[in-house]
Amino acid sequence: MIGRAVAVERISELIAGLCLEANFRARPDVKAKLEAALGADNSTAARTVLEQLVANIEIAADDRFPLCQDCGHVTVFAKVGQDVRIEGG
Repeated sequence: MIGRAVAVERISELIAGLCLEANFRARPDVKAKLEAALGADNSTAARTVLEQLVANIEIAADDRFPLCQDCGHVTVFAKVGQDVRIEGG
């Protein structure tokens, strides 16, 4: 058969890995914006919250803890080319 077969297990592994990374690592631009806001704000309350957010980003990445305990529900939509078939699921 012409085309490419992709094992459903491989797709599951990739999606699981991406979900874990999304839970443990903030994008670099998000961290940079929080740090920039921290440097620009004079409010004590705002500084305290921003400092904690930046610290949480570092802890989550280092110790593999979720950035947020309410990460929601994941729904994945994938486009598959016409010559690709998924096997095993």
